[in-house]
Amino acid sequence: MDQQKAAQKSVSKTIEADALVELVPLIGPVRIERIAYEAKRKFNLGEKKVRTLLDILVSEQKVFRHKFPRPGTNDEIKYARTKQTV
Repeated sequence: MDQQKAAQKSVSKTIEADALVELVPLIGPVRIERIAYEAKRKFNLGEKKVRTLLDILVSEQKVFRHKFPRPGTNDEIKYARTKQTV
């Protein structure tokens, strides 16, 4: 059991941004919390690491931010592998 935890920790340190792409849907954008939840389960990554890796993927145009207006507050941000249309 301890070896399994140690292996998970070493995986989380060496994870590449490209590995996170598989957690982002091709269509149907999802919130960052959903991606962070899946990354925690699969790669044992924390939310800050997920946000950093997503920022890298956005800058490389492998993942795109989708903005959804909300009245009286900031836009809701979701992520997908395709660009937002209108």
